[in-house]
Amino acid sequence: MEDDDFRLLEFEDAHARNDHAKETSLRQEFGLTPSAYFKRLFSLIEEPEVIATYPLVRRRLLRLRSRMHQVRASATD
Repeated sequence: MEDDDFRLLEFEDAHARNDHAKETSLRQEFGLTPSAYFKRLFSLIEEPEVIATYPLVRRRLLRLRSRMHQVRASATD
């Protein structure tokens, strides 16, 4: 994992709530859209360092990813 990955995880740990202020900070600090940000975070949640170091963030992201999949699945039914 790279330093930027850890910075993203630290940011997510400090900013669990998804709101406009978080989106603005994402763009300013990382130059990422919310969808690019979450895509990157979701790619990290299976990394051993994340599992060991950020268990609460990981659990929250797993729940969020699951909810997103459920919403998509129900939208196609």
